[in-house]
Amino acid sequence: MKRVFIFSALLFGLTDNAHALELDYVHKYEDVTHQHTDEFEIEHDFESGIGIGAKAKFHPQEQADGSSGKAFTHARLDEKEFKTDDTFHVTDRLKVVPGMEWAKEENKDKYKPSLKLKYSLFEHTRLSAQYRREIIHRGNKSTKLTNKYEGKIAQKFGDFTLAYALVYYHSNVDLYNNQPHDYEYKVKIGYQATRHLTPYVEAMNESVDDESSRRQTQFSVGVNYRF
Repeated sequence: MKRVFIFSALLFGLTDNAHALELDYVHKYEDVTHQHTDEFEIEHDFESGIGIGAKAKFHPQEQADGSSGKAFTHARLDEKEFKTDDTFHVTDRLKVVPGMEWAKEENKDKYKPSLKLKYSLFEHTRLSAQYRREIIHRGNKSTKLTNKYEGKIAQKFGDFTLAYALVYYHSNVDLYNNQPHDYEYKVKIGYQATRHLTPYVEAMNESVDDESSRRQTQFSVGVNYRF
């Protein structure tokens, strides 16, 4: 946890040399498992196109009967994530963004190289496609290798932005219904309240576990502040 805050402080110290600094907080709730998650993220983009960031994920401590903990109580840091990327402008409309993420969770070390394409279809319409390779070392278990494919479209309507994303996963282990593949789809609405502040809500359909066909909705409420 200390490393996350040290890294965050370093990013703040670099603000004067940065092109953009963003802070993001989001609270997530899953309607079947009743799991609550709080995420704090900071990102720093330089004029050169290089970006760096850090994220901390917190979950409330489980209750005595083993059920999911209550929101905003006895939160524990479950995962620390650091990332970097570099944006290349191929044309006025097309950007290519290679990136790398490192994450640490209990008994897990995660490495996630990725390649993302961003395309401005119209003035207020954005398309993106991303491939990410997820390599997860799980202590005494075999290494989990997962390919993630994501497509996204975002449309701006005045101060509102509506986005839809579809994600497909394929892995060397079971992910959903005893099969090595899974999918997610999500809808996000953001409102630019001021020049810097954008609150948002999101709903995502996801699998509950790897052994059944049950699915659930994850609801997210967050706020983004851009300096």
